[in-house]
Amino acid sequence: MRKSMALLGSLRGAFGPSNVPPTMTDILILYSTTDGHTHAICRYAEQILKQHGYTVSIADLAAPPPLVAQRAVLIGASIRYGRHQPAVAAFLRQRRDWLQARPCALFSVSLTARKPGRDRVARNPYLRRLIGEIGWQPALVTAFAGKLDYPRYRWLDRQIIRLIMWLTGGPTDPATVRVFTDWQAVAAFSLALAQRLCTNENGAASTRETAPSALGAKLRRRPLRGQAARPTLR
Repeated sequence: MRKSMALLGSLRGAFGPSNVPPTMTDILILYSTTDGHTHAICRYAEQILKQHGYTVSIADLAAPPPLVAQRAVLIGASIRYGRHQPAVAAFLRQRRDWLQARPCALFSVSLTARKPGRDRVARNPYLRRLIGEIGWQPALVTAFAGKLDYPRYRWLDRQIIRLIMWLTGGPTDPATVRVFTDWQAVAAFSLALAQRLCTNENGAASTRETAPSALGAKLRRRPLRGQAARPTLR
């Protein structure tokens, strides 16, 4: 037993933060969800990344695992009534330096993002506000359209969201359940982070905010081989 513990200690010394062993997590996915759809998107990203050989762990952003040797981080945050949940900004402020030291990707989820161009930070006021408040620049940033699920909402939320949909040209039938998420874009964004992780470890990564448009276009032209089924989590 003592020899085993000594060997484990020597391995930990050999594999520091810049030389993580294969059994450690490649990508940590953290989510902040309101009605469950952001969690579903993160689970889908997890499936895609695992299919491509990455080790992935996923956790609620409100109760993250110890942040030590994860090599890259993907954060998904839902929006309700123009705001991310308070836990998102609190986490980013607290862990900003740790996040800044590795490739990170951030996406928000809202019904507003169903509109053309609202996946870009320049045209998404919620993302601009969050990033501006924190003073943190992830390697990749985008927004995904969420899920409209009137039957699931509380009465007051249902009325408010119906009004918002009426004002923005969306469905107002209170029986409507509709997913606006572009799953190919989710896959492209997830794989772009994995690609950024590889280039970063080869010393060639860029830290500019961008969306994986080229990879996304390629994925939209043809489905991923062996692509995971879309999640049904709620």
